[in-house]
Amino acid sequence: QRVASCLLTVTVVAPPVIQLTRFVAFGDSITAGEDGTATQTVGLSGLNPVILFGREYPTVLQTSLRARYTTQTGSLAVTNAGLPGEMVGAPDTLTRFTRDVLRSSAQSLLLMEGANDLFDAYFGNATAIPLALANVQTMIRQAKGAGLRVYLATLPP
Repeated sequence: QRVASCLLTVTVVAPPVIQLTRFVAFGDSITAGEDGTATQTVGLSGLNPVILFGREYPTVLQTSLRARYTTQTGSLAVTNAGLPGEMVGAPDTLTRFTRDVLRSSAQSLLLMEGANDLFDAYFGNATAIPLALANVQTMIRQAKGAGLRVYLATLPP
């Protein structure tokens, strides 16, 4: 009678590691987490905002990163620097950018700005788009100059 032998090979795979662990999400109400479905009207656009507590995209991203990069859970952070109603073309936006992004400990910038500027341009402000583009370009240049990796998002439809 024959005895079959079976060899079992186990390959241990190291958990994934991410190089950059500190992110700052900078933008307007979309970043802050408004979804436009409340009954109170506020802000430039006249939308009815509801803050999606715990479901803002920076919060969801942080949760996803921590679930995937389990050995780095304590060092992964996504800061939500969203400000409802913000116009990226406004001079104060660059001041806030310096404070909330360039002076932070972030290694990476998630930038999604311009929805309010597009809305303003739609209703006749001819300078809204050129000012918005200039400030977005300035933010990207300054962030890269400070050593941050920049991810520029498109606006949702």
